[in-house]
Amino acid sequence: PHWYLEQYVRSFADDPQGSEYFRLAVDAFVVELVSPIADLVRDGGQLPALRMGLAGMFGRRRFQASSEVVDALLAAVRPPAPENLALRALDSLAHVAAVRAQAPLEALLFALRPEPVCQRALALILELAGEKANQALLRLFLRAPDEALRRQLIRRLDGVELAAALELLRAASGMEQPVRLEAALKVGEYAG
Repeated sequence: PHWYLEQYVRSFADDPQGSEYFRLAVDAFVVELVSPIADLVRDGGQLPALRMGLAGMFGRRRFQASSEVVDALLAAVRPPAPENLALRALDSLAHVAAVRAQAPLEALLFALRPEPVCQRALALILELAGEKANQALLRLFLRAPDEALRRQLIRRLDGVELAAALELLRAASGMEQPVRLEAALKVGEYAG
């Protein structure tokens, strides 16, 4: 298995996308190669295309319990990761559905760029939070660095967890006018 991984890494010297043959071989041995693959995914000195291909291999439920896989994918999301790599890592995290990724993603969210990466990370945070999505939104709202983000977070409130939604809306009532307006519009969506 390690030989196939070495050949896959070397194949990027000849082809910017790497060898499909060796990619498939590494994918077949991915369980045996978790540690060296995780090291390559974390390594910002490696080519983004290589890291993307390897991060995609981790997008399987069987890696749900692997903190090594989750940590490697989170490293591939952190700035200054290229957009395509960060999006691929987020997709793999969604497939792994590792709830332990939620808190680190919340901590990273406001540093993520460009916008599609930030939006995909926010969607994943809410997906991982499940019925407690409003609690996650409240935590993010209280740390949001600007008005536009606060307004966006208010729009994402749902009707499942009303206590957290109410706390967020109360916090918004003391903010700048556009945030208060967004909160007022959101209050109008609730029946009670």
